Amino acid sequence: MAKETVKRRREAEVLSEAERRRTIEVDSQELLFEALKTLPVLPDIYHLYFGLEGKTFYPSEKEKKAYINRCQQKGVIPFSGLELTYNSFTRQFESTAFGFGKIDPDLSIENIGALARGGKIDRLGFRYHLRSDGREGYQLFRNKVFSSLRESEYKVDFCTLNILNDHGSEDTTISLRSESGLGLSFGYDLEDKDFYKLKDWFNQLKAKHTHLPLLDLLEKSNSSEVDHS
Repeated sequence: MAKETVKRRREAEVLSEAERRRTIEVDSQELLFEALKTLPVLPDIYHLYFGLEGKTFYPSEKEKKAYINRCQQKGVIPFSGLELTYNSFTRQFESTAFGFGKIDPDLSIENIGALARGGKIDRLGFRYHLRSDGREGYQLFRNKVFSSLRESEYKVDFCTLNILNDHGSEDTTISLRSESGLGLSFGYDLEDKDFYKLKDWFNQLKAKHTHLPLLDLLEKSNSSEVDHS
């Protein structure tokens, strides 16, 4: 009788739903920038948004005047936004959208003058949404752009990064939010080597930014995952 071949299950397949979604709920730009810089598995698809005011969405009518005053004091062009998309053929980020949004005509004219005088763009976005060569673009962003954003006092607003499985479908998601921290949601088809890299990375960030002992986090994480054979 031929020996039956049993396909080994991946570690990510056997997680419970509670174990599959992990969060670090800390309002910390240091955490978010460190997460982007040290992410051990490069994403295939990503949307990264930064703002000098920490927000890429327009302020409410109530906040608008204070927002404009803050921008003008800092040499920032109010409501300005620039989105760049990675082009895998030219291997560079290219502008795909720029504008001031729906604002008063007078402010629009003022913004053009501010742009000519070298004013800073308030909101910057970097994205790649195709299903090939995204990792190359993220590496370029991290090596060539990342430090400039940090030095220029841009803040993470929100970022979503996806890792695809062998079939080209979105599998594992890393999310960053300025007010709610870092989230990691494991899919079902992540390779074991990537699963362990992300799990260790997440635990180390959590230990550092929540001041919880790393050993306690590792023991808790391991104890919830060892009995899924």
